[in-house]
Order: sequence, then structure tokens, then C-alpha cells
Amino acid sequence: MSAPTVREAVRVLSAMGLLSTRNGTRTTVTARGDTLLALSIASVVQFEKMPAGDVFGLLGALYAFAVEQAVERASDEDVAALRAVAERAAGLAGVDSTVAALLDGS
Repeated sequence: MSAPTVREAVRVLSAMGLLSTRNGTRTTVTARGDTLLALSIASVVQFEKMPAGDVFGLLGALYAFAVEQAVERASDEDVAALRAVAERAAGLAGVDSTVAALLDGS
């Protein structure tokens, strides 16, 4: 790969906020995981002309995977904090029975 090609790629990725360059000598990755995921999904939607239903299906699969990862890695303190938030949410007016059902299922 030629140097001009690499320079152009770095310039574009920097403009997208994925890389940070200093004085043209040091380049670091500045993108966060959620930014990369959003850009990836946006690219697929734009270039593949993905229908909205497929996007929501993809997001559902990603959310399910995120929940699995969180469950595997959650500490007792994490679970207690989530339970406290769910209990506060259950006390809010207009919240349906879903939160209560989640709390009862524990």
C-alpha cells in the first residue's frame, strides 16, 4: 500500500473522529465501541439499502448479546444496583407491570 493511500485513510478516519493525530507523527485510536458500532450499522443500512425491519432485528440480536455478556460479567454489586433502579422505576406512575414481573422473577 502506498504512503499517499495510508495518509488519505488516516485523514478520513481522523475526520470521522476515529483517529487522533499529533504533528503528523503519532496516531492513536480514539473511537469508542459504541461509535464504531453505530458507524458500522449506518454503513450497512446506507450501502446495502437495509429495510428498517432488518435493522431492528439486527439491533435486537446485538442487545440480546449485550445482555448475555452483562449477565456473565455482572458482580453482586452490579446486580444490586440494577435491582435498585428497577425498584425505583416500578414506583413511578405509568410504568407497566413489566418491571414488577422482572422483580418478582428474581
